[in-house]
This record gives sequence, C-alpha cells and structure tokens, in this order.
Amino acid sequence: LQLLALAAAVASAADSAQTIPLYGEKLKGFVTIENVADDQYVLSFKMDDMPSDTRLSLHQAAAPYDSGVMPENCRRARKSPHIFRNQPIEDTTVQGTQLSGHTLILGTTEAIYACTTVILGSQDLMVANFHADPVQGPIHIIPMKDKIRILPDLKYIPHYDGTIGVEFIDWAFVESCENGQNANQNAVGMELGIDSRATLTIQTGVHISLFNFQIFRNGKPFACSPIVIVERRSIKAGGLRLIQPHYYVAVKNVGDELDQLKIREDCLDVATETLHSHFHDFFPTVSIFGPDTIMFKSVVLNSTCASLRPTFPLPAAMVDFFHPTVGRLVLVDTDDRIILTGNLRSIADKDAARATVQISPKSAPSEGCPLYLDDCTDCFTVPDAAIIVGKDDESVSLIGVLPYFKLTEMRSVIVDLQWTEEPFRVCANLTSLPGGALQASLAARRYTPVSAKTMATVVVLEYPANGYSEVILNKRADISSVEAHARPVDMAVTSGPPCGDQNIGPKARSPSWLQIIDAGIKTGKNTSTYTVDEMLISGENSLLGTSLLLSHDSDFYCGSFRFAGDTNRLVARIDGDLHGFVMMSQYAQTGEIPTEVTYSITRPNSSETEFLQWEVVSVTNETCDDAPVFNPFELDVSGCSDDKPYLCAVGDLSSKDGDISTGTKQHLSVINLPISGTRSVGDKSLRISSTFTNDTIGCYRLVPMEEASFSWMVYSNQSLTSLQSLISKRLHLESFQVALEYNRELVGGRCSTYRVTVLETNERLSDILFIFDVENRKFREDEALVCGEKEDSTTSSPITTTPAATSTAAATTKSAAGAAANNTTAAAGVTTTSAAST
Repeated sequence: LQLLALAAAVASAADSAQTIPLYGEKLKGFVTIENVADDQYVLSFKMDDMPSDTRLSLHQAAAPYDSGVMPENCRRARKSPHIFRNQPIEDTTVQGTQLSGHTLILGTTEAIYACTTVILGSQDLMVANFHADPVQGPIHIIPMKDKIRILPDLKYIPHYDGTIGVEFIDWAFVESCENGQNANQNAVGMELGIDSRATLTIQTGVHISLFNFQIFRNGKPFACSPIVIVERRSIKAGGLRLIQPHYYVAVKNVGDELDQLKIREDCLDVATETLHSHFHDFFPTVSIFGPDTIMFKSVVLNSTCASLRPTFPLPAAMVDFFHPTVGRLVLVDTDDRIILTGNLRSIADKDAARATVQISPKSAPSEGCPLYLDDCTDCFTVPDAAIIVGKDDESVSLIGVLPYFKLTEMRSVIVDLQWTEEPFRVCANLTSLPGGALQASLAARRYTPVSAKTMATVVVLEYPANGYSEVILNKRADISSVEAHARPVDMAVTSGPPCGDQNIGPKARSPSWLQIIDAGIKTGKNTSTYTVDEMLISGENSLLGTSLLLSHDSDFYCGSFRFAGDTNRLVARIDGDLHGFVMMSQYAQTGEIPTEVTYSITRPNSSETEFLQWEVVSVTNETCDDAPVFNPFELDVSGCSDDKPYLCAVGDLSSKDGDISTGTKQHLSVINLPISGTRSVGDKSLRISSTFTNDTIGCYRLVPMEEASFSWMVYSNQSLTSLQSLISKRLHLESFQVALEYNRELVGGRCSTYRVTVLETNERLSDILFIFDVENRKFREDEALVCGEKEDSTTSSPITTTPAATSTAAATTKSAAGAAANNTTAAAGVTTTSAAST
C-alpha cells in the first residue's frame, strides 16, 4: 500500500518537475528538471560536492545506469555528437525534444565527474529486448509528438567479442513479428551500430503505433521483439523497499531508513558481502535493472538476513523436489539474465553443502537421473549454485546467475553434488509460468432455482519467485459480511442449498488472508488489489477448496477457490464396517499444487465421532494388515512428524496430515501426494485403521475416475434429493458420484432440465453415455415427457460447456459401446472430463 501511495504521488508530479541524482567520486548532487512551457524545460542544480571547474554538456547518446561501469558509460556518451557543451553549472533552459533520451555530462575537457541520461516523466519509455545469437541487448524507444527517439544498447554475446568486425544493422517497426517485411516505419539511411549507444531520431509527422521492433542482417530479417512499456522495478526485504524507475537512473530507498546496504550473494556467503553507502534517499552503487542486478541477492538488516525479492511479475519456471533433497527452485527471466532462486534441504545430512545445478531442454526420466552434466551441449550449468541446508538448519534462499536462454524451451532441472563418492543427483520437470504466477479463482454466485448469477470474483496470483501472493477482488453487489468455510461447493450435496452449511460446512477458523479479502470486499471500490506475504496456492495452508460465503442483508453468495487447470482424480469407495468415500484431486498441469482430499465416512447405526488412521499401502502378495506403507523413495521415516512431513513416507497420511474422522464430510490439502506419474498412489490401496484399537478396518482400492456431464429433463414436481436417488439407483452409483446443478431450465409448464455430472471410471462412463439419449435429454428406454404447450422443442444442444477451471478436454472412451456413445453425443455436446486421458 505504501508503494501504491508513492506511485500516485510520483505520477502527480511527473509533468511538473523531477529530480535526478548526480553521483561520482568528485561530484555529488541533484539536477531538477522542470517543465515551464510547451517543450521548454529548466535545469536547476543543487550540489553537495562539486569541483569549481565543472562544466555542463548534453550529448546525443544514452548511458545506462550500471554502477559497476558508470564512468565508462559516461565516457562513451561524451564521444557522441553534442547539443551544447562547456556550459557553466547554472539554470539552463533546454527544449524537451533535445533533452529526452540524451545524456547530461558534468566535468571538464579532461575529466568526467558524473553523468545521467534524462527520461522525462511525462513521456513513455518503451523497450524491445533481443537475445539472438550473436547479438543481445535492449533497444529503448521514446515516442514524442511527431518523432521517435531510439536508444540502442546492442552488443555481441561475450564469446563473440573480437571475432566479428564493425557491423551495422537495418531495422524497422513492424505490426507483426510473423511478417518482418510488413514495416510501418523503416530505417532508410539510419542503421544501428553494434556496441553503439548513439541515439537515433526519426521524424514521423504523425503518431504511429509501436508493436514490434525488427532488426535485419545482410538485408534479411534477423530478430524481432515486442515493444513494451518499461515498468518501474521494486524489490523488498523486511522494511527495506528499493525502487528503480528504469535503466537510466539510480536506485531509491522508499522504505525504512538505512545508512548502508550490506549485500551478499546469499545469507551464508559472508565472504561476498559488499557495503553500499546511501546518498540522501538513493543508493547509487547498486542496480535493479541490468545484468548486475541485486534482485534475489541477500541483504543484512540489523541481525537478520533476507532475500531481496521483486514486487513485480517476471516470467518464471518452477520445480519441486521431494527426495533426497526437498525444496523448490525457481528460474526467473529478468530480460538480461536467467536467475536461479529458491531453497533446498537435505532430509538425511546434518551439514549444508553446495551443489551444481543444470537446466536441460530434455524432460526428466521416470526413473533415475541422466548424466547430462557431462554430455548435454544444450544445457546450462551453474557450478555450486545450490545451497542444500542440513535437515535441521534454517532455510536459506539461494541465487545463481545463468546466461540468457529461452526459459520456455527448458524442460527439467538436475541438482548434483559432484564431489561425493557416490552419485547424489536429483531431477524433476519444470512447470512453466509465463506470467510468473500460479492462478486460482473463486466466483461467488447467488443461487436460485432458475439462475446462478456471479456477484463477486476473487483471483489469487501466487508468485513463487517473489514470495507473495496477489489478491484481486471484483464485486458486483453490496457485501457486508465475509466468511471462510472449509469445504468446496459440491452439487452432489442435495440436502440443502449450495451456500448452506450442509454443503460448504460450518464457518472455519479465519485464515490471515481472509482479513485482507474482508476489508477489500467491503470497501466502496468495485475492484481492488492486495498483497499477501504467503504462498496461498501451493503453500502448506493452501486456500484451494476453501469456500467464501458473502452476504448482504438477506442475500447470500458463495463460491470455492479452484486452480485453473485440468484435474486428475482417485476415489476409494468405503464399504463393509464403514461406509463412504475418499476422493483425491490434483491438477494435472503441475505436481507443485497440493492434492485436495475430500472424504465422508460413517459407521452404520452409530452417531459417535470416531478417529481413524489412514495410509496408502502397496498390497501385492501381502494381506491388507501386513502391506507396507507406500514409500517410493525408501525413506528412513524415523524422523517423520506433522512439522517435518518431508521425512515421512508418501503414503503415511496420518503422520503428515493427522487422522481423519467419521461423521461429517471433510476437506483438506495434502502436499507430496502425487496421484499421477511414476510415484503415484494410483492403483494403491487406502488402509483405514482404528486409532483406539490399532486394528485394521479395511483396505480400499484407489481407482482413477472421470466426469461426464449431460442435461436431463424431468417433471418439475421432484426434489433434487429424490432425483439424485433415482439416477444413482438406475446407474448403480453412490450419491457422491451424482451431482445436479441447483439451478435448472424450465421447459413448458411441467418440466425442468437439470445439468447432471457423473463421476465414474472411464469404462463405466462409456456405458452410461450409451444408454442416454442426449438429443432428447432422456434415457433411451424412457418415454418422452409431456411438458405443456410452451415446451421448447427447438433446442439442438442442451449441453453447456463445462468451465475450463473445473474441466478438461473430452475423454476418449475405450470400449465399442463408448465409441458408439461418443459418435451419438458429440454434436449434442456431452462433456466428459478426464485429465488422465488428455
């Protein structure tokens, strides 16, 4: 909120005046640039320290603010043509078109004391970034009234230095990178030089749209990049907040006052600590933009050490490890480099160690890890990049810097302790996050028998690299109360309305993030955004499956947080001494998302609550009692506990997440419970035992199940519960396998059409769809209904598409009956959902 307030204040003053620091070994001060008339600006100087022989020049070049090579950048700028030079340090009036994008240099004819490139606050700064072998770097662009100024900073990739002579390249603004010849403004007679920062100014005569920047070598399209507006970058750690508006100005502290920055590569690497002194509110010797960014490095604040994490989105890819190293690594695209961050922990060793990390374009194999470290020419390797802390140590954020590559082309990560006598290597596949975030959303609906109107939405964006989540609220009605409920809305519960306690359960203990949603959703704003310093989607306290109940006066709206992706499901039917089900759901796109578990177990003829131990076991030749707990990593589980779940076997659910209970329906999230892949609990058994006697009650097979949806027309004088019972008996299903939408479509004066969703195995779904007449919304053997004179018989497709957030592509059935059913129902729009089959 402080940063948002600061941004508003800066924006309001941008058109009038801006103050820029000037910092060098012999000169320290500020220049204030004030707009006094149309395209007229006055430069005013206030110096803390300045030699008496200092003079002012303005040159037609740009000097990126790179603290490590700033003197060299200033010298290169002075070699370019000047607009004026050797002026005294006094108030000076300059035209904005002469000033914008050009560099002020303070010094003498022999020496340069300081310089700064001026980017006027009233103008957009845009950029196109290039990474095309052998050329890389940004090209900044400033649109003006009737002209465009280009600030190039292209250079050769380091290993090409000296191997290519002086080269100039042609360029053009293009509407699409797919057609490089379709230029709406070209560069006739104005080539760009490699390793040149001299600016180019082209007269447009009119305002033109800037979409993409195309460069050419030898007259042929060479590389193309989208043109985007440069966004201010900010990073934070504790109460420290640092911002840098763009590539050409110093870093400013807008958080807690601090005399010195103590920067380390990581918190354990004391030898790399460097000190950076402040100059008023600025830290001129560090950068957030550029290849020498301090982003993701660590800062020592008083007696603590923390990572400097960005507060803005960056493209990323993430991977989680579970054995023998546990933790998460995130790769971040910063435009100039790929930065590796995250934290790793050994589950066996007490001592910390460093490991080599390799990024591979190949997928990780199902068993073992490849020897890519020696033979992968397309891989990118960072020696000693990963700190693996001991099993009892505090977590430490690591950092590694890789040369730029296309993050979307990488598939897996390998972590290797190369110096160990026996191979220690873990690998896993990457999950791509083009926007830098995982996303979950909630749509709060007002349910009536004939509609389900959305009254509010909540979108949660979790940024794994940044260490926070963003909550975006949008409401379409007045809301005076917000409650969290532990269970998701489930249309298989027909004993009450969707927003009732029978469905979403009683009011839950309020999580910390609910206070933010509660405050935001009650404000007068229709849309608002808030930041929460938690991993709300993939963290231990994931909000997935949690419902919100919103209300105002007598109106109630509810919805559940769902991940935007396909879903795999495993179901265990509980029968015998107990009755009920346990359903495990995991989103198929990424294994980093916790598995949601929903269960409802009762003991017939008993109303007492009974606590049960639950485990996933591998039943092969053993009996259920003797079957071993599923432990694919062969862990030593002596240290397993609920506060150290990474030391537990995958199948030891009671030790990791607590016992389950009989009576009411429950919902929880479980980390490291894969239901697909080589270490899946699929086709294993769920063993349930009494916590009182330790006796095994039974083992129940975990079976993959999928969903199919269709519209069913019935007479209106029947309750949802009776309809659910009718279709359950007819199809030989349990009630939890049959969901009916609360709202229905009225047909004529006597009938209603309900959307029905059935949960079953793929083979059985084929049989069910085969006996249903989708076109006429009835079972084939049933007679047509007489719905009255107003019956609408023109509906050709009674099925609506399942929302993408909760369904997947149509399943391909395997049996001949299923094939016939699919052929029959495809045009009518039967929806079958199966992540496993896509």
